Amino acid sequence: MRRALICLPLVLALGCPTEGVEPPTPAPEVPLPDVTSLVDEVDVFVGTGFEGIGIGSTFPGPALPFGLARPGPDTQGSATPIFTHCSGYSYNDDWIAGFSHLRPNGMGVPDYGVVAVMPTVGWDDGKRTASGHRALKDFASETGEVGYYSVEMESGSASVGEPIRVELTTGLRASLHRVTFPASAGDDARLIIDLSHTIPDVDFTGGALDPAGEAGDEWEGWMHFDGPYSERHGGEDVYVVMRMDRAPIDHSQWDEDGALGAQLRFDASTDTELRVAVGLSFVDIAGARANLAADLPADVFDFESTRAAAREAWTEVMDTIQLGGGGETERAIFASSLYHAMLMPTLFTDSDGRYLDFDGTIETAEGWTFYTDFSLWDTYRTVHPLYDFVVPELEDDFLRSLYDMYEAVGKVPRWPLGSGTTGGMIGDSAANVFAGAMAKGIGLESVGAVAALEALEVTAAQRSGQGSYFDLGYVAADMSGGSVSHTLEYSWNDAALAVLAEVAGDTTKAEELRARSRNWRNHWDADSGFLRPMDSNGVLTEPWWPDVQLPAYVEGTAWQYMWMAPHDIPGYAELMGSNEAAVERLNSFFRAASAELADHGPSYPTAYYWHGNEPVLNASYLFAQLGRPDLTVQWSRWAEDTLYDVGPAGLPGNDDGGTMGAWYVWSSLGLYPIAGTARFILGAPRFPQATMRVQDATLTVKAPGLTEALAAADDGVVTVARVELNGVVVDGVELDWSSLRDGGELVFFIE
Repeated sequence: MRRALICLPLVLALGCPTEGVEPPTPAPEVPLPDVTSLVDEVDVFVGTGFEGIGIGSTFPGPALPFGLARPGPDTQGSATPIFTHCSGYSYNDDWIAGFSHLRPNGMGVPDYGVVAVMPTVGWDDGKRTASGHRALKDFASETGEVGYYSVEMESGSASVGEPIRVELTTGLRASLHRVTFPASAGDDARLIIDLSHTIPDVDFTGGALDPAGEAGDEWEGWMHFDGPYSERHGGEDVYVVMRMDRAPIDHSQWDEDGALGAQLRFDASTDTELRVAVGLSFVDIAGARANLAADLPADVFDFESTRAAAREAWTEVMDTIQLGGGGETERAIFASSLYHAMLMPTLFTDSDGRYLDFDGTIETAEGWTFYTDFSLWDTYRTVHPLYDFVVPELEDDFLRSLYDMYEAVGKVPRWPLGSGTTGGMIGDSAANVFAGAMAKGIGLESVGAVAALEALEVTAAQRSGQGSYFDLGYVAADMSGGSVSHTLEYSWNDAALAVLAEVAGDTTKAEELRARSRNWRNHWDADSGFLRPMDSNGVLTEPWWPDVQLPAYVEGTAWQYMWMAPHDIPGYAELMGSNEAAVERLNSFFRAASAELADHGPSYPTAYYWHGNEPVLNASYLFAQLGRPDLTVQWSRWAEDTLYDVGPAGLPGNDDGGTMGAWYVWSSLGLYPIAGTARFILGAPRFPQATMRVQDATLTVKAPGLTEALAAADDGVVTVARVELNGVVVDGVELDWSSLRDGGELVFFIE
């Protein structure tokens, strides 16, 4: 069935709610469905598998919002490539190699995936390694919801045919396993503690594991790992304390040939259930023990209460947005998108406030919480603007954490992971995060706009290719790789710094930065009509093709990077001749992508609009900025309908710390942020009613008549006749934070 599109009339121009203008006669009241919580509509398996290169890199295991502990299965498969295991899990894999406790969400490179336990029946020394103790997964048994995961797998014994069942839940820093062995295992039920376990491309390089008492029901230890990102700052030491709800019959341990672990034997003939609590810390073993006690008090292994508390934590966060109406599938996509957006950054502070700082010292956060794992090149675009609305208290801690990193290492990192910087990706993405938040009043007391601006200017002075960017007005191809991409990122970053300078009260600096934010135009080649790389003499570099990913474009093509300047709309008209000419080029960009995706499906990239990676995410909202809001709605809805789904293959690319999920959330609400500003572009909502927290207020988004219009639209098109904010007609396609911060009603009237 062809899905209906929503189009806005072409007469809208940029602006804000019109002062003193009488609204039109109200349309007849259309009953709207009541908004409801989304917590039970999350599909935790969205993005856990893949089609083509549409790899979400999400995981189905339980976690708390932004929590440290993220237990879950690490899987192996004979036909699944390594790069599908960046979170440790790939849905289509047949084998479970262990249940580890630390992982990112949606990364495109593997890291963490350490500190594992694995139940099995029977023993031989071959089970000391993952290849020896892995077990076949029963796909039909695998289930999950927020704060809970369950699976059955083969027992590991040829003589025991019944499966082992593993259930997981978690607190912030400690997790709880409930393992049910088959009674036929008798006194040969085993639990393997594997501290040398890693996921592909992550290395174990040392550690220790010992029983904490004679009974063997508590173990403590540490391990060091080096992943593709964490090794860039020397890797990480992680500390662990594990406690079982009963003592084993006996145990043995090993530390040889690169393997570190222990096996504990239990009698399952009369008691098939074993509960295992796992406390984690990046500070020390005492921290892991304290974190375990804080989340799961000693001698209390109440799985159902822990699971209920996890669900309650998610309800509190997810109820910041509620929906009324919509189909079951699109509500599940929205709920899962919101869920994924609340998994990273990662808590890095122990229950007593201690954390491992980026200079290697142990510090104590008093009155705030330190976080890490900021995928900023991705998340500045959609995720942090969402935090500014719905979890501003946490966004304040995120800013303080990034500023603390600056104080430790002399710059604000663009991809901090664990206890250090990785240098991953490009740009000074934190500039957009700080500017967008501080323009909405966040971080002004804890960090301060003046201090933030100074830190970000110090960071900008260390830019890759910065000599040519500041001296020539562009990053020269003979001075830095990714030259065009660097210039575009830095230009957008400078626009954000201009906003921050205004917040700090320095209007002179704001104008200087705004002028520098137009540097992206210097790459324009009128003959080809693209942004092209040049050397330091201003000579275009060859060979060059617009539809090929070349070294000058980071994870993209010239077609894709042409549209990454939403801060400078006049530049498009100047370079291309007019707004209308820019719209036609942009429309051809989407039409080419749509044609290619129709041929080979949405899970394979195109040289044109490719939603599976970040540089294009703002592109459909450029139409409105260029005067064609109807095309914004058309192509945004196309992306929502074509590139998102429920189930393991439900994401078009890496979720990247919730970036893909947050895009769907914003687009479905009919608002889209211009990152690094306090401005939002109007689209059209896909749900009849929604409520959204706006810091200390609530915004209700209504679309009366939407359901009926979609059902009646023979040609697949319905129109937003006008938009009103608190009863006043919006004159244009943008709203500013000053118009939204007090909440109220945003109504899209449908014809």
